[in-house]
Order: sequence, then structure tokens, then C-alpha cells
Amino acid sequence: MSRLDAMDLASGEATLEDVRRRNEGKVFPKAPRHLTARQKFEERVFQEIEDKKEAEKRRIVEDLVNVAKARGFTIDDLLRILESGAGVQGILDLLKSQ
Repeated sequence: MSRLDAMDLASGEATLEDVRRRNEGKVFPKAPRHLTARQKFEERVFQEIEDKKEAEKRRIVEDLVNVAKARGFTIDDLLRILESGAGVQGILDLLKSQ
């Protein structure tokens, strides 16, 4: 809602339905959130944890691909194992058996 909408509502020049109708389809930016120091700290810590998880996932994928290639398997072979329902454990079992 814009300042003009608020003034029209306050003065009685427009009803809530009028304001809603004239703003239909418009997108208004959300007001910035005001966080406490603890909330800011928590969000930063959570984001760093998520970033580390993502990096770890990428390392695991890269390690699996490298080991599979070294043992003569292709990425398509790994995909077939995943699609068969065996999951990552199926890939690990295959790589251990070679």
C-alpha cells in the first residue's frame, strides 16, 4: 500500500476495497526486516553451515566420480545405479566390489 492509499483511507476518500482494486496486480517491495543481533548472528551461522554442507556434497560427488572413472565406470553407470533405486549405497557397494 502506498502513502497515497493510506492517506485516502485515513481521510475516507477511499474504502479498503477501492485501494485493493486499484493495487490489484501491483507488486510492492517488502519492508526490510529489523533483526536483533542474535537473529543476525543465527542467520549468518546457519548460512555458513549450509554453505559447508553444499561444499561437502560437491566433494562427495567429485570423489565418487573420480573413483568410478578410475575403476572403469562412467557417470551413466552411476546414474543407472541411482535410478535402479540402489541409491548412493549401491554405488559405494559397486565401487568396493571392484
